[in-house]
Amino acid sequence: MDPFVPESWVEGNSDCCEWERVECNNNTGRVIKLSLNTMTGLRGGNWYLNFSYLFAFDDLESLDLSSNSIVGFEGVERLSSRLGKLTILDLSSNKLNETNTTFQILSGFSSLKSLNLASNLLRGSIQFTDMRNLETLYMDMNPLNESFLQSMGTLSSLKYLSLSEALKDIAALPSEGWCDLKNLEELDLSRNELEGTIPSCLRNMTFLKLLDLSNNHFTGHIASSPLPHLTSLVYLSLSQNRLQIPNSFHSFANHSNLKVILGDENELIPETSFQTWLPKFQLITFSISNCRVGGLNITIPSFLIHQNDLRTLDLSYINFGGNFPSWLLKNNTKMERLFLRNNSFTGPFHLPSLPNLDIYLIDIYNNNFQGHIPANISSVFPNLRYIIMASNEFEGDIPPSLGHMTSLAFLDLSHNQLSGGIPQGMAMENSSLWAVKLSYNNLNGQILPTIFNSTQLQYFYVDGNNFVGNVPDISSNKILSFIDVSDNYFSGDLPKWIGNLSNLIGIDFSNNLLEGSIPVEFCKLDGIEFLYLSENNLSGSIPSCFSPRSARHVHLYKNRLAGPMTNAFNNSLALITLDLSYNEITGTIPSWLGNFPALSILLMKANRFGGNNIHLLCGLNRLTLLDLSQNYLSGSIPSCLSQLPFEESLEKSRTTVFTRGFLSQSMSLVALRESFNLKKLYPPHDSEYSYSVLDVQNFVDFTAKRVSRTYLGNILNLMNGIDLSENRLTGEIPREIGNITKIHALNLSHNSIAGSIPATFSNLEEIESLDLSYNKLNGNIPLELTELNNLAVFSVAHNNLSGATPERKGQFGTFDESSYEGNPYLCGTPLNKSCSETESRPSLPNDESEASGFIDMEFFYVSFAVSYTSVLLAIIAVLWINPRWRQAWFYFIESCIIISYIFCRKIVKN
Repeated sequence: MDPFVPESWVEGNSDCCEWERVECNNNTGRVIKLSLNTMTGLRGGNWYLNFSYLFAFDDLESLDLSSNSIVGFEGVERLSSRLGKLTILDLSSNKLNETNTTFQILSGFSSLKSLNLASNLLRGSIQFTDMRNLETLYMDMNPLNESFLQSMGTLSSLKYLSLSEALKDIAALPSEGWCDLKNLEELDLSRNELEGTIPSCLRNMTFLKLLDLSNNHFTGHIASSPLPHLTSLVYLSLSQNRLQIPNSFHSFANHSNLKVILGDENELIPETSFQTWLPKFQLITFSISNCRVGGLNITIPSFLIHQNDLRTLDLSYINFGGNFPSWLLKNNTKMERLFLRNNSFTGPFHLPSLPNLDIYLIDIYNNNFQGHIPANISSVFPNLRYIIMASNEFEGDIPPSLGHMTSLAFLDLSHNQLSGGIPQGMAMENSSLWAVKLSYNNLNGQILPTIFNSTQLQYFYVDGNNFVGNVPDISSNKILSFIDVSDNYFSGDLPKWIGNLSNLIGIDFSNNLLEGSIPVEFCKLDGIEFLYLSENNLSGSIPSCFSPRSARHVHLYKNRLAGPMTNAFNNSLALITLDLSYNEITGTIPSWLGNFPALSILLMKANRFGGNNIHLLCGLNRLTLLDLSQNYLSGSIPSCLSQLPFEESLEKSRTTVFTRGFLSQSMSLVALRESFNLKKLYPPHDSEYSYSVLDVQNFVDFTAKRVSRTYLGNILNLMNGIDLSENRLTGEIPREIGNITKIHALNLSHNSIAGSIPATFSNLEEIESLDLSYNKLNGNIPLELTELNNLAVFSVAHNNLSGATPERKGQFGTFDESSYEGNPYLCGTPLNKSCSETESRPSLPNDESEASGFIDMEFFYVSFAVSYTSVLLAIIAVLWINPRWRQAWFYFIESCIIISYIFCRKIVKN
């Protein structure tokens, strides 16, 4: 048996029509369809398909061999006389690469109507020797070239052609070959890199019902393109090009069959002069989101007033202004999805007077809507599943009627001015609610645990409000994934029952009034990835058993956590951020901390860490931010820190987004495909559109340029630095530190570091902040430092440095006296001490003056005169009494004066 044949074909039921992957004709009992896709696992590796194995299936009409690693064919000698009824052949997602040979062989299937060769390696020209009946050809995702398009003009019967992601090696479409396909009804040229204007020869394809030109670089005004001539169009996608689309859409006045227009991410321009017109079409889908606006005062296309069959409308990201066009909902009673996000609509959000049972999504995110959320929203739109009204100016209470919407799944009312509490019936038992976002409003009071009765609730955000009391007991919800109650006034102990929520991946309880210790029950949270407990009053030690393997970002700063770390986090090898700053943690740096392969941010500022084992961190080869300041660390700075790259990293601030593609396909579009016999119809927002239900953006505080800043997003990605200030470090600065060329901030201030400033610091090309103040550094400031062109903050104040300050050029021309003060032997600008020839010599302390042989001459003369006079008067008094002594003395004095004169002349000369 050939290994390609499934085992079920030779085992079990003898009736082959009952076998898997087989379909037979009900009347004749003959096999008419074989689905042999994805059989690679049975063979393994690349292989050649031997058609002779299939010759027994004389009545075969459909053959699916997709995803099988087929590289070529065998057994093709009698192909033209066998398999004569085959009309559908699917060879997609294989490894066919000989274009001309492939088509010569496949031409033997004279009855073939549909051929799928998508996702192969075909390129070059082709010879369609006998494919006169071919109607459908899929060539997507092949590296085709211009010669292929030029050689396909003989396929006169072709109606459906798909070349998505197949023409990336072609800049512009040729005007020969493919332009002769005048019977085409569907043409997909999407996701290529085609440039220039839309080819004029398209106007010959008057039978086109579907045209997809999306994701290219087409330019030009659509009024001067062939599009106005294609009046048979049903579906038109122009999204993600550089086309100019007039706001009136008058170019499509004669397109009576038009049902779908997709023009996203083009340029929307105001129509300068046009007559009032009534559209002949009734659209079911219209989308022009994220279009650039050419000109001022762009308004909503006026033809929409005459549309009453819209199911999906997307006018997002265009900055339309004025009052909300309530007629959009009033006129289109079958509306299913309305997208108006990121505009400037203002005024109340008016609802129609009559109920709409079809609408299930309203997205008006980031506008200027005001007033109250309509209290009757549940009766007008009883089947709403997704309500996105965030980032507006809604005020008042949350309508209690929302609690009666049993179909509601996703509710986002964040960033408004809502007040009051959460309606008690918000989450009914067995309801479909799985995400609630009420962040950053003025909500207050206590949260009742009934909100968590929903058996589907996974994401809950009430951060940035004024809630009080204990954290609501959510232990009954076993599927909760993320809870954010940060920036409120919750008090009491950190609840122990959190340890029972095995599906939790994120907790944010930061910036509240919580107290007590971290419960040992937290040790059960092995799947937790994000833990934010910062800015509370938590105390006690971190449980030794708390070491979640999945933890990525842990923030415990600004609490009163104490004691040594022992084994906490020792198995959290996925850690990217560990922030323990502003606590009272003691002991030494744990030895296992240096083994974390992903740790990028380590912040342990303002604790009580001691010891001299900073070198243990030299194994953190992804470290970019290190802050050990305000501790009791001793010893010297390890030179091995220079081995760490301190380069930008996308991991540390990557916005973690969990999306949920919850927008099911519109039934009206399914009906459209069937009504117009469209084979390849991809309605917008069906297969791709989804919302972020978990959006965690990492941020940290780090001091650089003498200011503590919060870094997040791309700025955090780029930021790197070391802060070892305010410790008890000694020794010299290793010259190897100058090899950390990517570092932006280095702070070694307030230690007892001695020695000189390494000249290798001139290699710190990207450094912006360098603080070496309040140490015991001596020697000169290296002149090479003036080469640091990005340096914005520089301080060597309060050391024992000597000599002249660096030349005031480049960034060093911006530093004032505060950068150098407290160094008595420094001179030069900007200090008020000039560097004369003598002053340029370093002065030493008084206890070293005699050893150096240096004497203050003025002090010497005065002292000498006083001493000489005193001794002389005493001697005169004695000699006045004894005459013999007087005569001998006069002789001695004469000799001394001569010797003193000679000695003084030598001193003055020197």
